[in-house]
Amino acid sequence: AAATASKNVRGKTSDDVWAEELRQELARKKNEARKLTREEQELVDRQRAAEAATRMRVEQARAALSRALALARAVLEGSAAVGGACMLQLVRLVVERAMLGGGAAAARLAGREVLTTVAGMAECAEGLEPGLRQPLAMGLLRVRGFADVVPLAWQQESVEDLASRVYFRLRVACDTAPLPAAGFNFVLPFMQATAEAGGWGRRVRRGVEEHDEYAQMDHAAEQLTMVVDVLGFHAHFGGDSAMPRKEMVDLLVLLMATQPTLLTACRRSLVRLAEEMEGADTALERDALLAGLLQPDSAVRSACLAALDFADLTELDYSTALWINVGGSGAPALDDNAAAARLLWTENGLEVLPALVSDLVPHLASDAAEIRDAAARAIALAVQQLEADDLPAAEMEAVVDDTLEQLLSAYRRWHISLEPDYDAYGIVVPGTQNRQDTADARVAVAAALAHLAPYLASAAQMQRLVAFLVRERVLGERSEAVRTRMLDAGAQAVASHGGAQAAALLPELEGFLSAPDEGSFAHDCIREGVVVLLGRLAQHLPASDGKRVAAAVDRLVDALNTPAESVQRAVSECLPPLARLIDDEKQHAVVELLVQRTLEGQSYAARRGGAYGLAGVVKGLGLAALKRYGVVDRLRAACEGSSPHARQGALFAVETLAAALGRLFEPYVIQFVPLLLALFGDPNADVRAAALDTARVVMAHISGHGVKLVLPAALTGLDDDRWRTKKGSVEMLGAMAFCAPKQLSLALPAIVPRIVTVLADSHGQVAAAARGALLRFGDVIHNPEIQVLVPTLLAALDDPAGRTDAALVRLLHTPFVHYIDAASLALVVPVLQRGMRSRAASTKRTAAQIMGAMATLTEPADLAPYLGELVPLVRGVLVDPVPEARATAAKALGALVQRLGEARFPSLVADLVRVLKSDASGVDRAGAAQGLSEVLAGIGLTRLEGLLAEVVANCRSAQPAVREGFVLLLIYLPTTFGDAFQPFLPRVVPPVLQALADDVEVVRSAALRAGRILVASFAGGEGVDLLLPALLGAMHDAAWRIRHSAVDLLGELLLRVAGVSGKQAERDREAARALFFAKQTPDEGEEAEVAAGETEPAEEDEEALEDAAIAGNLREILSDKLGSDRYCGVLAALYVARSDVAAMVRQAAFGVWKSLVSNTPRTVRECLPYIVDAVLGGLAAQTHDRRTSAARALGDLVHKLGDAVMARVVPILERALDQPVSSTSLAADDEEDDGEGEDSGSIRHGVFIGLAEILASAGKAHADAYADATVPLVRRGLCDADPLVREAAASAFNALQQAAGPRVIDAIVPPLLAALQDASSPYALDALRELMAVRATAVFPVLIPTLTRVPVSAFNARALSALVQVAGSGLSKRLPLILRALIDSLPTHTAAAAANEEGEEDVQALRDAVDAVAQAAVHDEQALDLLVAELHEAVRVPERCDLVAQAHVAARVAEACNAFGALYSASGAASAGRGRSALGVHVVDWLRVLIELLAAPAPNVVESAWAALDALCRAVPKEDYDGYVGPVSRAVQQATQPLPSGRTLPGFDLPRGLAPLLPIYAQGLLAGSPDTKERAVRGMARLVRYTSAAALRPFATSITGPLIRIVGDRNAPNVKAAILATLGLLLTHIPQLMRPFLPQLQRTFVRGLSEPDDSVRQRAASALAALIPLQPRLDPLVAELTAALRAAEEV
Repeated sequence: AAATASKNVRGKTSDDVWAEELRQELARKKNEARKLTREEQELVDRQRAAEAATRMRVEQARAALSRALALARAVLEGSAAVGGACMLQLVRLVVERAMLGGGAAAARLAGREVLTTVAGMAECAEGLEPGLRQPLAMGLLRVRGFADVVPLAWQQESVEDLASRVYFRLRVACDTAPLPAAGFNFVLPFMQATAEAGGWGRRVRRGVEEHDEYAQMDHAAEQLTMVVDVLGFHAHFGGDSAMPRKEMVDLLVLLMATQPTLLTACRRSLVRLAEEMEGADTALERDALLAGLLQPDSAVRSACLAALDFADLTELDYSTALWINVGGSGAPALDDNAAAARLLWTENGLEVLPALVSDLVPHLASDAAEIRDAAARAIALAVQQLEADDLPAAEMEAVVDDTLEQLLSAYRRWHISLEPDYDAYGIVVPGTQNRQDTADARVAVAAALAHLAPYLASAAQMQRLVAFLVRERVLGERSEAVRTRMLDAGAQAVASHGGAQAAALLPELEGFLSAPDEGSFAHDCIREGVVVLLGRLAQHLPASDGKRVAAAVDRLVDALNTPAESVQRAVSECLPPLARLIDDEKQHAVVELLVQRTLEGQSYAARRGGAYGLAGVVKGLGLAALKRYGVVDRLRAACEGSSPHARQGALFAVETLAAALGRLFEPYVIQFVPLLLALFGDPNADVRAAALDTARVVMAHISGHGVKLVLPAALTGLDDDRWRTKKGSVEMLGAMAFCAPKQLSLALPAIVPRIVTVLADSHGQVAAAARGALLRFGDVIHNPEIQVLVPTLLAALDDPAGRTDAALVRLLHTPFVHYIDAASLALVVPVLQRGMRSRAASTKRTAAQIMGAMATLTEPADLAPYLGELVPLVRGVLVDPVPEARATAAKALGALVQRLGEARFPSLVADLVRVLKSDASGVDRAGAAQGLSEVLAGIGLTRLEGLLAEVVANCRSAQPAVREGFVLLLIYLPTTFGDAFQPFLPRVVPPVLQALADDVEVVRSAALRAGRILVASFAGGEGVDLLLPALLGAMHDAAWRIRHSAVDLLGELLLRVAGVSGKQAERDREAARALFFAKQTPDEGEEAEVAAGETEPAEEDEEALEDAAIAGNLREILSDKLGSDRYCGVLAALYVARSDVAAMVRQAAFGVWKSLVSNTPRTVRECLPYIVDAVLGGLAAQTHDRRTSAARALGDLVHKLGDAVMARVVPILERALDQPVSSTSLAADDEEDDGEGEDSGSIRHGVFIGLAEILASAGKAHADAYADATVPLVRRGLCDADPLVREAAASAFNALQQAAGPRVIDAIVPPLLAALQDASSPYALDALRELMAVRATAVFPVLIPTLTRVPVSAFNARALSALVQVAGSGLSKRLPLILRALIDSLPTHTAAAAANEEGEEDVQALRDAVDAVAQAAVHDEQALDLLVAELHEAVRVPERCDLVAQAHVAARVAEACNAFGALYSASGAASAGRGRSALGVHVVDWLRVLIELLAAPAPNVVESAWAALDALCRAVPKEDYDGYVGPVSRAVQQATQPLPSGRTLPGFDLPRGLAPLLPIYAQGLLAGSPDTKERAVRGMARLVRYTSAAALRPFATSITGPLIRIVGDRNAPNVKAAILATLGLLLTHIPQLMRPFLPQLQRTFVRGLSEPDDSVRQRAASALAALIPLQPRLDPLVAELTAALRAAEEV
């Protein structure tokens, strides 16, 4: 207890102690070495020795591998050039031998060294982008089993993504710049791995529908496609021995064999590679191509044969692979291959040697059925060729003996037991279980024996073959296919040599038949074969040997009782020739026996055998035997009889007779159809089965005419109400599945749709029969791919709504390598029809895609019956709103036309063209355009060439919809035709470019898409030579949209030529576009200077340096591909476009420029000659926009390069002014300018636009330095006859004056003034006008003193008139001076004009100048105020001034009034609103002044004042008139007060003298307040009082009418009193003019007598008193007064 407690204290229990002691004991025992016995020690020593040897071998292998890799690294590290040159050998060493040959062992032994070596190889891969080298190296290691040594950083990206990314970049780069040999050698192993793996990836769903093909991506397929593209880009390097040509051939053959969709592209590349290798190929490439001839697919073999046409095979004695292809197999494609192989064999002088036969035998065991069949034929063909070569008989017999022995030995070798082998202990020997039967190889041996049979001439050879078949029990072997083919071989041998060898062979055959039956299946098969051989052999017996013939017939008839249908069928085939050899009695007896056995036989085998025998005998005796022996009648009676055995036997007989006699029995078949329909519903199941079998056989042997006769009866039965009849009809229609292919193709389009409708029948058995019928159609399908899909297709037909999509997906994802037969079409087409009728775009698209693919996999005759329904459905999908659906339908339509020919679609092209010309929706036209392009591609280039003229013409149609449709067509034609469309580019590009400036947006959009497609499709080779000039020419077009699109397309073209991807180009353009807008300044707007990218690379960050490197690389590529001169010309055009007048064009050009150029100043200096030529060509252009753009570009050049450009350009501009029109120095790159030639005016205009830009951009220092050289140029331009030239020269003057200062004005303006005065230049005034337009503030101070010298001459007045119009704000302060000078000068000229009539022109010139000054002042408020003040001063008459005596004062006042009138006339009507304009504030003052001047004694002053007053009143808005009633009244009162009584105002007596003022009073009377109305009425009265009667005549009505209307209104008494007083004044002043108004006035006055106001009544009475003398009759007045009085009394 104490011990236990102590242990517990130390933390250990007794169990722990025991466990520890036990472990120690076990360890001690384990360490004790047990002494081994001698035998055990020997075993241990041997094991240790073996392990040591193994370790030594492993170490030796590791050391050898390490040395090899070290040597490879030494080569790579020593010199990159040497490494690149040895890349092919290094790849074969490291990749093929170390990585592939070593496998996992190499990865374990030297994985790190392999990694280092492959990475070193990547660095020596010349031409490969640096960013692709390491990804390719690591990817290769990962896919070849070395992933464990790859750094983890390189394993983060999946192989799928890595491969897709690498191949995309490779595809884009190699499209324009294929890799050198070193780079391609390194890339090829990764492509090989991709092809062997079938690509890496999976279908990734991107849409909501799993079956949506376009919503999924197949990365593996994309990778393989890009692999083929890369191979194709390098195929033309086949002549380079440094290229991996053998590996390329192997890879292309592998891709063709495993990827049927890529076969066409691979074949094209393989043939191109072989063509390039011609004369330089080696045995490696030749053997690789010959190995391709053993591929299972005939299309692959065809491609290899085409490639071998360029190979040299003369070194070979023979080629086994080539001779196998000579064998063929009867199929059209294989026969074509056989013809090609035979041609190669003959052209290369190959020989057929006996050794060839031995080499052919092993190929009978090939995995490919076509190769086995071709090898079997090739063996016999070789024997035939040896026989044809006149080989001696003995040698020939030896060859046949040897061939026969090899074939028999091969059979024995390949006929192995499928049971496992056991050792002595009864244990299964490893590797012998689950053996695979090599039946295919034995079938091939049998086929070879059958082909060899005609050449077995000796009895010994025949006996060996028959003994082999019978004694070695080959005819009874386990495989039915082998038995059948072996029997065919024996039958062929007997048929060929039976006549000569009958005596030797009969005992062998009869002996076997005489032997007892073993009761086994194998013995039955052998007996069947022996019977067949015996029958075939008996056919060779002479007719005279009747006894032996009859015995043979009896033996065969007895053999019919064998319960094996194969034996019975064989006997039936042997009986026909023998039946003709027996006598009539024997014939009758045999027929009776067989009929009786057929109808009355107690067993199934007896009835079946009797039917077979009867068919054989009838076939031998002829069709007449049926009638002679009453066979048909007895059979018909049996079918209608009560015995089920008889009905079944009769059906057996009909079946066998139809099979034996074929179409000869067809007339009787028609008679049996009703019976068959009835027997389909027989109560006995055996009879129903027999009826179905009979129908199958009958239909299999019926002709097309027979089908037409049978079909109506069967289809009619479907409409019967009785379900049994309907079921029988379905069974009969289902039996037609066994018709011959030709008849089946005719019947199926009518049969299957009707059966499909029966699937929904209410009776279960009818629906089940319909399903069974469709299933039978599926059973006779010969296409293995469709055969697998039969359940899916039948489910879709049975449940269209739920299963159609699944069926379409299965069809779409099924790779087809066999033709689709008629039966397959019968099941597929209804599903496709249902799919294309679906509402879902994805379903329609899938169906259309399958339809297009199916067109290439079917015989035209089989597909033709369905076209009537399929084509409208495909065209329906062609107008689907979803673009992908339209594209798929278009391709399907094109595939149909290509496969079936245009003759089957006579109106298709015309219909599609009609849609393009219609006003249908844009979707319809887009679909029609895409469909038409695919259809034309299917028809061929000849049809396109005939239609292209119409297409181009309709691109210029007056109807926008038509233009859009045909431009859309130009989008799709380049894509569908590919390189074949290139010759049509010169005819297509112009309408596309023209459509870029169309007024309709959709047309422009379509044209831009078409242009991009053209660029994308033809950015290589000769296409660049055709597209580049057209785009450069379009950049000079007058329409800015065309220029904009041309710049965009040019950028895409250049980037594609350089190999830059579209996505990268778009990113570059977006970045440049953002930079463009970032560089815009608020005050510069659209014309801002774009100066991006002008810093040296040293000042840029790391990213900019990388961009510069990329741009430099682009320049090298483009210079190499386009040529340095042409590339610099393109850059020059882009540089000019950067200064285009349209902002959109500038932006686009800026983006393209930044994509190509990293350092603008340096590039500009390098391309300066080209840019200068482009600029000067633009300056000489006829279009103003282009001249302006060129000038801006020139200014930009000066801004960037300064004196370097000035020193060169200014002399060139000076010479350009003197050069004739034909000079080409101005437009070296501009041979055409919008279709017109250049004239001298456009050249001069361009020169001065450029000069203006130079001076504006050069800066003061440079401009001042070149002022002396540019001033004469500017002076010449200002006096040019062309107004545009003068305008441009004025702009140059403005820029020069700003830079050089006043001395420019002193150098230019005075000479112009001198020329103006001495009339030495007719354009001096125009020059001054242009100068005033641009620099009025600087020029006017120089001009004013000279032009305003009083008296101003008419010439100076005209100059002032012209200059004032363009002076702008610079004239404001000087207008009063000018106006004063003109007013002061006018009296002088007026006086001169009075004395000389010719002076009127001078007066008019000065007055025109006054009008010009007024026009200029109207729009300048400051000038207007100054001018009005000046006029106030001018019209002021000094006190005590007699205007009559002082005529010059009167003349000045009159001219001032005229000037004032001109001022307000220039302002326009209603322009002097009160408080709303600068003129309105002066109205009141001038009303007073002008009305006062109406009283002046000088007539000229009165007339001028009245004209000014009229202009002033017209300028006042009508709504403001009432506000001026008071001022006018006061002014009139002041003007008339000094006049003595009876005098009138002179101004009022003028014609229409009251016209300016009466509207003011009238408006006040109508709309004014009561006080205003009273004032207006009193003002009218004053006008009347101071105006003569003659002057009042025109205004009598306009004055009286309003007064009469107003007096009747509810007005104040004072207003009415004033009106009545005025009317009375009118009666007194102009009584005769008032007579028309007497009735109205009488009533007005009488009513006024009744007014309550006394003053009103007094005025009415006074007026009435004035009216009475004018009234001829007073009765009405008295009556009216009496009535008024009476009315007043009543009140």
